[in-house]
Amino acid sequence: MERCTIMNDTLAWDLSGCRDETNCIDIDPDTLYGLEVIDDPGVA
Repeated sequence: MERCTIMNDTLAWDLSGCRDETNCIDIDPDTLYGLEVIDDPGVA
């Protein structure tokens, strides 16, 4: 979770901790949009 960030308007994992876009893994925004929303009361 500490490497999780938003880059290029989508969810990304910053692998280096340097906010270098070439060293991140991101998720296609269309993929996120298509996912089912799950309401988990245990997550704040």
